[in-house]
Amino acid sequence: MYRTEENIENEQLREFLDVCFSYADVFSLTKGYFADAETEKMLDRLRPYLIKDIKTTHWFSYYVMPDNKKHVYLFKVCPESREIVIELYKSLLFGMGDESLEDLCFFRDKKLFLGTVSHEIICFLYPVDDEMALAFKRICDWEEVDDISAEQIVYD
Repeated sequence: MYRTEENIENEQLREFLDVCFSYADVFSLTKGYFADAETEKMLDRLRPYLIKDIKTTHWFSYYVMPDNKKHVYLFKVCPESREIVIELYKSLLFGMGDESLEDLCFFRDKKLFLGTVSHEIICFLYPVDDEMALAFKRICDWEEVDDISAEQIVYD
């Protein structure tokens, strides 16, 4: 497992997202507490690719009280959803910049391989193989850290 604290932006972000999307079949975004009408417009653009939405007390590295559940949206990876994310996302760790849709995570075969918690500057990589690890290491610096398998979300 690896961690980076680099706030990837611009062309480096596009390269990073290209690698994420090349391995992923699903990605998730979490509705932030400051969601508004603009958030709903962004969700409307992504809605054709929505697989499911979940209200939960635990998502990647995030725990909340039962009366304050996080609203997580899972989307199908396809060229159209990829382009929307690339257009809307401004930086890896600060997302769209307004905390409306945040905490971008990527999955393969229902298992998380890259998770972020935007405002906490958390980004963990659980590479599926050495090739994936190398692809991400070419883009930014990663520190190898102890495995926290409890945070490697598997959705059903």
